[in-house]
Amino acid sequence: MFLKSTALLVLLFSLNSCSLFNSYKLTRDVAFESKKICLTSEGRGRLHVSGRKYVFSFESFLDQKESKWTLGLDFPLHNQETFEIDWSVAGKIRMKSSIEDKLLRESSEVNPKELALFVRGIGVLLKEVIFLKENKTKKSKFYQWTINDKELLGVDKRKRFFASFQKPTNDKFGLISLEYINP
Repeated sequence: MFLKSTALLVLLFSLNSCSLFNSYKLTRDVAFESKKICLTSEGRGRLHVSGRKYVFSFESFLDQKESKWTLGLDFPLHNQETFEIDWSVAGKIRMKSSIEDKLLRESSEVNPKELALFVRGIGVLLKEVIFLKENKTKKSKFYQWTINDKELLGVDKRKRFFASFQKPTNDKFGLISLEYINP
């Protein structure tokens, strides 16, 4: 599934709070399986940008009352980077991120517009997952969802943003991979 590209952004999250040892087969019900996606969690991850790899630990928190999701990324020997998605205003997704500046400073190959599309893609995906988990929608506006025995896969309608949820247990996914491809 990884395609060659000059500007490939990949986030891999390995969730410590979800058991990775027992794997279960998934049903074919996307709404049911979406409930296994951990939106409040902690763990380790990797970020690949234009051939560079960054390793980090993270904590994430979903505040549904405030309609916000916050992700704190701790990179070795650096200050914590934050990423916040806010959908409290109807029809709008607002994002605040300190990670964008870091990536743009350290990789001259990254196009700021493409990085903004990647960040926005995460926001749209997050909002959609929350609506799926709450069974607020049966049909997706932005993603096509497929499911097999071991993976729940969401692909945006433009085929540029991929979200893969793998290593399922009876109640959680143990691995989340987000990929943005710049054609």
